[in-house]
Amino acid sequence: MKYLTRYLQTQGKKLLLIATIGVATLRLSQHACTINTQFKIHVFGYFSVLPQPSNILQSLKYANVIIIDEMLMMIDTMLCAIKQ
Repeated sequence: MKYLTRYLQTQGKKLLLIATIGVATLRLSQHACTINTQFKIHVFGYFSVLPQPSNILQSLKYANVIIIDEMLMMIDTMLCAIKQ
């Protein structure tokens, strides 16, 4: 992953490095953060995800490449919240 991110940065790409849990963000990069932190998604209970769309759009407009580590651990409602 380190070589991929370095290559993309040398190509002038703006990266968004996110992961589902904090431990994965530490392995990914010192500039990575969790999905909840990056998109300011508030989780209430197991299935209720209440995103703030302006934060999501702002983050997505910034990035040319989004790398999500451990995406299999992401619940489907969170992915739908990002997609909206």
